[in-house]
Amino acid sequence: MKNLKSMVAAAVLVTAIIPQFSAFAVSDDNGRAAPVYDEFNENDVNGTVMISVPNNAKASVFIGFTSPEVDNEPYYSEELSGGRTYYFDVEGMDNSDDDYRFYNLSVELTGGKYNMTTEKFTDEFEIPDGNDNPDSYRELTYNFTIDDSYSVSDTDIISASGYEKNIAAHLDYLMQGDVNNDGQISPSDASYTLSEYAVLSTGAAPTFNSRQNFTADVDMNSQIDPSDASRILSYYAALSTNGSTEGIFVEPVTVLQ
Repeated sequence: MKNLKSMVAAAVLVTAIIPQFSAFAVSDDNGRAAPVYDEFNENDVNGTVMISVPNNAKASVFIGFTSPEVDNEPYYSEELSGGRTYYFDVEGMDNSDDDYRFYNLSVELTGGKYNMTTEKFTDEFEIPDGNDNPDSYRELTYNFTIDDSYSVSDTDIISASGYEKNIAAHLDYLMQGDVNNDGQISPSDASYTLSEYAVLSTGAAPTFNSRQNFTADVDMNSQIDPSDASRILSYYAALSTNGSTEGIFVEPVTVLQ
């Protein structure tokens, strides 16, 4: 677990880096979303996807489906505020080789202490046809929480039972200097930082996500530049020789053992 002393500096940096959502709303005051799929038929609904968003987060949700006619057809697209559960009604179909509908879910969470954004959590599911299987109404539940645990992934399924999944988003884990998120500080982190600087210097679109922007900017001047790469290399050298790392980064870090 990290120990960052300047929460104000972190908040200022992240606010400057991450675009803020202007509005988060769902189509129904009771949390029931409206599909964007024009041919949606509520009489064919035979399942509900329920998504719980933690208090200190927002979520971008997309549900699409693949069938013989379409690939990843948009079905729902919503921006959700935190602190409640949302409901997405889904039509059922008993899948066969020539007549099928496979649904895919994508959830991107933004929030936590540093207002970071996760990579997309994805899942695939099926909903049986209510006409052929009248007792098969299926409810799928996705409960999201935020923690400060280290993982190679932004999100992990921490438990699952039946059609309910509990997903931890590691938005509150940050190690200053660990640009590639492998749990350690090494020359490769400096290399990633220099590569991003080269990209930005040409005027091209940035490639770093919000977590990388924070962890690479070790001098906390709100930009990615060679000075950051140099400091990361100095920090690695100090670790390798059991030397002092004090003052190399603006923020102190806790290195995983």
